[in-house]
Order: sequence, then structure tokens, then C-alpha cells
Amino acid sequence: GNPLKADGQAEFALLGAPASTPVYVIAGASANPTPTLGGTLVPDQVALIVSTTTSPQGRLVVPGVAAFGVPVSLVVQCAYVDGSQPSGAGFSNAIRIVSE
Repeated sequence: GNPLKADGQAEFALLGAPASTPVYVIAGASANPTPTLGGTLVPDQVALIVSTTTSPQGRLVVPGVAAFGVPVSLVVQCAYVDGSQPSGAGFSNAIRIVSE
């Protein structure tokens, strides 16, 4: 997508995860795909981990994500508890958020 600018907004969404399960939103300064727990963890130089849970529909939606006020690029991915996986963990696709 396009970079977030001062007047822009985006929606951050995880869909299709298990219902009401712990989820960790992981943000890093760079990407370094690393095999772990049967999946691939992409963020590297991790700067932030936010712990929350998915909705009863297996979603995590953060509407209205705005520009950060300074130029920044973050690689963001979700990891969540998933009992249907052999390792008990699931991973979303990773995205790069660019704010100008």
C-alpha cells in the first residue's frame, strides 16, 4: 500500500485466527524471516510486543492507525495460540508499515 502521511489512516487487521485466543503483535525495525514453532517469524530488532486476544470471531482489528509523526518503517506480524497446529502456535503474514 501507500505510506501513511500526516492526514492518512489505515486499518490493521488479523482475520481467521482462533476465537478468543491470546495474540501477540510484534513490531521490529527490519525483516529477518526466521523459522520458529512450525512457522516463520519475520520482524527483527524487535521494538514492541503487544499482548491482547482475538475476538470471539477470531479477529483483531485496529481501525484508524494514523501516521506516527516522524518517518519510520516497521515490520509487523501477529503470533497467536493455535491448538490446531502441531507446535500450538500460528503466525500471520508480516507487513511493513511506512509512516512519512
